[in-house]
Amino acid sequence: MPLILPNHPVRRRLSPAVYPEIYSKIIQQSRTPSVPVNLKIIIEAAVRGWKDDGEWPPKPGVIEKSIGRKKGGATGLGLRDGVKAVGRVLRITGTEKG
Repeated sequence: MPLILPNHPVRRRLSPAVYPEIYSKIIQQSRTPSVPVNLKIIIEAAVRGWKDDGEWPPKPGVIEKSIGRKKGGATGLGLRDGVKAVGRVLRITGTEKG
């Protein structure tokens, strides 16, 4: 059952006509909606707002060094090291004592 019934006045008001208001309040002002809003509506409002602001579609650019990581290297864990680390966290030793 949806949180807001289909015939509820709030749900009827959530139409493309109010997307600029949703974009302004939720995306630009970082406010929390006072009622649950479907994620699809939030995404559509965000894309419309970005288009109106000239920020959509995203422009290709240089990837920041903090986002990408070099393959290998001293800080990169291999698959085995990662599995061993998870095993230590979960206290799994890999040997069963029966």
